[in-house]
Amino acid sequence: MNFMVPAGVRIDTADGTACLPDEVHIQMIGRRPLYGTRMNPVNVKAPVRLEPGDTHEVLLRPDRNAPFLWVTRAESWVTTFVKGRVGRKTYLRVTNIGDAAITLDAHETLGWWTPSDSQPRSRGFVRLGSPRYQQWQNVAYGATRDAEENWVPAELDGPMTNRPSYPTPKAILRPEPRQLGTRRAVTPVLAAVAKTPKASGVEVPPDNHNLDADEETVEGEPDMPPAVARNAATKESPEPEFAKPKLDEPKHDEPKLDGQEEDDAVLIHEGSDLFAEDLESEMAVLPDLSLTAEVKIEDLKVGMPTGLPPEEAARQEVRLRQIIWRRRKWLIDKGNALPPAALGVVCDIDVGDAKPVAQRVRKLPPQFREKVADLIKGLLSARMIQKSKSPWASPIIVIIKKNGVDIRLCIDYRLINGLTQLMVYPMPLVNDLLEDLDKYLWYCSLDMASGFWVVPMTDRARLISAFITPIGLFEWLRMPFDLCNAPQIYQRLIDNALYGLLKLSPDDSTLDVFENGEPAKPGIHSVLGRRSYIDDILIGGTSWDDLCEKVERLLDVSEQWHLSISVEKSEWGMSKVDYLGHRVSGLGLEAKPNNLESLTTLEFPRTLKGLQSFLGSLNYYHRFIADFAVYATTLYSLTETDFDEYVTRPEFHEQEKWTHATRAFDVLKTKLAKTPMLKHFDENRESVVIVYASDWAISGVLSQVHDDVYMPVKFTSRTLKPNEFNYDIVEKEILALLRVLNECYTMLAGRPVRVLTRHTTLAWLFRSKGLQGRLSQWAAILSPWKLEICRSTRGEEELLGTLAASITPRAFVDAALEEIAPRKRASRIVVIPVPNVAHDEVLHVLSFDGSAKAKREGGAYSAVIWQLPNWEIVRAASGYATDLTVNEAVYRGLLLGCSLLEELDDVTRLVVCGDYNLVIRQMRDEMDCKSPGLKLLRQKTRNALQAWPHCELFHVRRDWNASADMLAGQALQRQGGRNVHSPEEIQDLKTLNRLEEVIRPRTSSPEMAAPASLDANNLDAKNLDVENGDAGTRDTDDPAGNGDARRHKSSQ
Repeated sequence: MNFMVPAGVRIDTADGTACLPDEVHIQMIGRRPLYGTRMNPVNVKAPVRLEPGDTHEVLLRPDRNAPFLWVTRAESWVTTFVKGRVGRKTYLRVTNIGDAAITLDAHETLGWWTPSDSQPRSRGFVRLGSPRYQQWQNVAYGATRDAEENWVPAELDGPMTNRPSYPTPKAILRPEPRQLGTRRAVTPVLAAVAKTPKASGVEVPPDNHNLDADEETVEGEPDMPPAVARNAATKESPEPEFAKPKLDEPKHDEPKLDGQEEDDAVLIHEGSDLFAEDLESEMAVLPDLSLTAEVKIEDLKVGMPTGLPPEEAARQEVRLRQIIWRRRKWLIDKGNALPPAALGVVCDIDVGDAKPVAQRVRKLPPQFREKVADLIKGLLSARMIQKSKSPWASPIIVIIKKNGVDIRLCIDYRLINGLTQLMVYPMPLVNDLLEDLDKYLWYCSLDMASGFWVVPMTDRARLISAFITPIGLFEWLRMPFDLCNAPQIYQRLIDNALYGLLKLSPDDSTLDVFENGEPAKPGIHSVLGRRSYIDDILIGGTSWDDLCEKVERLLDVSEQWHLSISVEKSEWGMSKVDYLGHRVSGLGLEAKPNNLESLTTLEFPRTLKGLQSFLGSLNYYHRFIADFAVYATTLYSLTETDFDEYVTRPEFHEQEKWTHATRAFDVLKTKLAKTPMLKHFDENRESVVIVYASDWAISGVLSQVHDDVYMPVKFTSRTLKPNEFNYDIVEKEILALLRVLNECYTMLAGRPVRVLTRHTTLAWLFRSKGLQGRLSQWAAILSPWKLEICRSTRGEEELLGTLAASITPRAFVDAALEEIAPRKRASRIVVIPVPNVAHDEVLHVLSFDGSAKAKREGGAYSAVIWQLPNWEIVRAASGYATDLTVNEAVYRGLLLGCSLLEELDDVTRLVVCGDYNLVIRQMRDEMDCKSPGLKLLRQKTRNALQAWPHCELFHVRRDWNASADMLAGQALQRQGGRNVHSPEEIQDLKTLNRLEEVIRPRTSSPEMAAPASLDANNLDAKNLDVENGDAGTRDTDDPAGNGDARRHKSSQ
């Protein structure tokens, strides 16, 4: 445990977590958290002033993972749970029950959302519906009634709404003829509206404010535009209403526990906003099925071997075509044609104990109703869907294609995916599938027909997959796209077919081979010797005979498991094929993005989402782009706030960050358009690693020699961290070498590697015996590798003749990188001399401290003002606040000391001492402050310290700051702060003070005076933790450096 304290790691035994300095919590193995980790607070967003009897409402955002609401109150205000008058929104109302005005501070905690097995740690929180909560509501009701009695209504000239006036009827009125046969249109509701408390898990008292049925129907549609809603409420239409379907309640055989309230069988879930980026991952596309034409042998895309006489090449081409044609039963012409169901696999959806959720039908524009009906008819005739009586219902979404006429129909499965138990199965990595291709001469790129639609559904999965449309409720008979477990289910099917792990029973009665299948006999080789990526299969052959043999084996397993192949999307026996966005050939690997032209002509994005989409497209091909991470770092550093300024203030376009960003953007587009061909890694060729290091970036390339030229195999790069900026150039080259070895480990492990360096050889790293620190660690990491370190004797010119054109000479890279340097800075190393004073000098010393504990959900802080030369205590105080981290508590202690100093008039020179290294270094600009809350506190502290120009900041060990530490500890125990006045307490603080051992008077003799160096006084130097050298150096006498373990809870 001793090594964790200097590293800034704090062990939280209550939560069972380890807290890193950047506030990242890591769950410890074998420990169940004592408190829930998904608790969300309900806070006041901005400061609010409330007069007596006034109220303020805070919008609630329920969380499915934390459905239970706890609320609290104070002496002058009470909280109340209320529902909105329109829609399903809920609020937490704060009522001022006092006799004076109050101010609610920003981030004031009003309540907590918690899981069922957790509760707030702070006192004073109650559940909704509890007796104490009911008592609070009586107090809130009385306060608001008193306010209403004191309110004097203003004189109104007329009604608040325009109401038509009608004459007094004097006879029996008859309807006008034009009104006969017309009525108000009512939006259909397909299920009874459930109570909001049941849907969100919040316990609320009964609400008597019910809306009219017609108003509830029209306003309850979440996805209806305002204009459509107004038309639906006022338009008169003779169309008949849709009947409400009768939903069957599921039967449960489990016994009901005594006292347990039974939930509704069907819950109504209101739809949320739909964004375009959700479509790919959460939407199941309903296909536009078309009847496939009969497959002809001429439709097969079969290549012809080269290097043979024309007659022999034609004969081999016919041979492969005949092998494929013998299995023509499993060939599908069109990609959307429905193939037969696969054997030995089923799709099941496990939602645990979740109750059925029926979402409401969404509005469908009239012009698309016929097209939706045609799509549904095609799916019904193909036996992909059927009519359903399921209690589940997911809504459909209509996506209009670019031509503005055709549509794509999708199903919103976001809620279903959120309830589904995820299936654990290893999915293949694209980089792994693109390796080990150097030995092949011929390739086949196959696409399995209709993909997921070959997997049948279980009865339970059919009910859960039901989707609702304006023309009825339907359920799937085949597995749809974009169920969260669909890729794993299909990948498991293909892997089992290719590797032959399990087999069907002799009578073919096995429904799910993964549940009750028989293991295959050992010794049988796999079909291809490689995996596929879901429905994309790549076959490689070292010769034409080898290719034909593999194709025949693949078609055999396709017939065995009823897997169909799309003729239109498959290529057979080609020297070059397209596979997973790449062009694969015997010569190497090329990038082939589908939207290359649109990417290269793209203008600089005006939103952060657009930039992230561009970088995501390029990141897929990062191995082809030299120094990709170096250029992309400039773009990744941009934030949403930066883009707001870029759009609203064009004059900012000339700033340095935007000129660097646009230049990096243009360079990346050019590099994407000119991506080189990467050679396949050849085990029989020598591996050469070329490393490069600049002031703020490192990069490297794995290459192999082809015809006396270094041809690239893979590029890699990254920018340096702030603490790495101070490394020597040789150390940066070691970082570049380590990155290449890590990225290409599977290719280079166990093989000799030649390393070409630019500045100097790295052989000293292996010859030296006195290495320490990071150098010794690097030497240990590199010790298993067989490295030959080579330095170019004539500099860069020696490599220019042997580099491929795709590898940019490093001299040109230096000039290019200077134009896009990111907004990073090196960690500053400031050497501070030991503070000393004259014998009769009058000055003030401010010592401060802060402390916080997670169990108490609060923090304490303290400050002590000393006056020299007699070390008298002028002021001493402590404070306490809830929801404070240790860093915030320490900053509060420094601010408290500044407020105590404002009461003094004779402060000339000020020395500030603290034992928390992070705050001292941030105040001295030695460390970046990234947390928004700490940035605000640091700025407030700087503004306060400007009142004393002669201010010096020093960091000391905790033992020498015991006075302030004791005050903060006492305030934390009693959860409250106070000023220190009693002589006994002041004497205790003086007894604990050891700052006088650090801040010592200067000697009167000039030759005995201490120089401005830490080496002047060994005693004083070891009492101070000043960074004299590496930023990570700590005092050897105190491994903690910053005090006890509680001080390492950082919010960075």
